[in-house]
Amino acid sequence: MKIVNRDIKYLSKTNKIQQAKKLIKGLYGKNVLIFSANIERKAEAIGISKRTMDMAKKELNIKSKKHGSNWYWDLDRS
Repeated sequence: MKIVNRDIKYLSKTNKIQQAKKLIKGLYGKNVLIFSANIERKAEAIGISKRTMDMAKKELNIKSKKHGSNWYWDLDRS
């Protein structure tokens, strides 16, 4: 029974990562840098944690760039 519960939690987390990837892919564009805090706010509004977004970001091989004192996600897919 405990294994089943772990599997359900795993599937739930996997679905969250898929949702996070969908959110990120929806923001792709040409020469697109998006303020990291804006992405985190969008994710939070639909129930996706920062940690889940970080995992999706890593899986999609997205890099962060610093401009001044702010961090941005490089979503350039030209």
